[in-house]
Amino acid sequence: MVSWIQRRYRATRLEEREPPASVNNFFKYEKKRKRIRKLLRRIQDFTNDASYISQSNVKNIVQALFNISDKLPDETTDFIDINAVMDSVFIISQLLYREKSLSKSYKILKDTISSSSGLIGPIKLVSIETSKRNKDNVDKLIKSDDEIKELQQLCLKLIEVTEFEKLLANDNLVYILYKWRDWSKSNSKYQRFIQYLRGDIVRFVFCMHKFVSHPKKYLSGDCGFSTEETFAYKSFGEFFDLEETKIRLEKLKNEKPSEYERNKKIIDMYLDNFDKPRTVNDV
Repeated sequence: MVSWIQRRYRATRLEEREPPASVNNFFKYEKKRKRIRKLLRRIQDFTNDASYISQSNVKNIVQALFNISDKLPDETTDFIDINAVMDSVFIISQLLYREKSLSKSYKILKDTISSSSGLIGPIKLVSIETSKRNKDNVDKLIKSDDEIKELQQLCLKLIEVTEFEKLLANDNLVYILYKWRDWSKSNSKYQRFIQYLRGDIVRFVFCMHKFVSHPKKYLSGDCGFSTEETFAYKSFGEFFDLEETKIRLEKLKNEKPSEYERNKKIIDMYLDNFDKPRTVNDV
């Protein structure tokens, strides 16, 4: 018996005549029905099968996955923390590896990144390809450093045309900040955004929520794992002064009790653990 995903996937036929909008709507529909994660996992079984995804329609699939990337659920189902964004990046990579010409793969990435309404999908894929540049015996989608730099610049354009409020609301803000800082030749817009975050204490505290991590630990004597919330001081310290933040939060706690109560969990997490020893392996 064919699974519902196979039936649904066949029903779309994802062929050349399928316009990009219909592919976008397909993924949005599955996300709305809370089936997107299962769908992405299942699609990976068919990326090498041109009867499911024709070569002429690869660009539409890449575009749709980039567009929806910021809306994908962040939860992971494995101990190794592979989330839906990484599932979508795997699919895109597998589809582009089918291209016999690296130039064609690059052209598809260049066009789809330029048109993407999502940030994290393009940024994550380009970051992965960037990390491969000095590695031997690994498959690469991009053949030259110049092409990598050009794709990085396209990602930066996506970031810099995004309103600050929308950047702050993005669930992947921390990852975006790292790549924005590392890839930018001129950090003026990046620095303005950091000042935007620092300039208002309410906005600043909201930003702090993005630096809460959920490391997983194996359960003793069991095959499962548990998670716990911790504040990523090391990552936070890459962008903001830790001691200055401590002073600001203590001041807010003393002078604005109502604001403190609204953000009690994150403020207490930061202040209560600030003086505890942190190892070099802490996030």
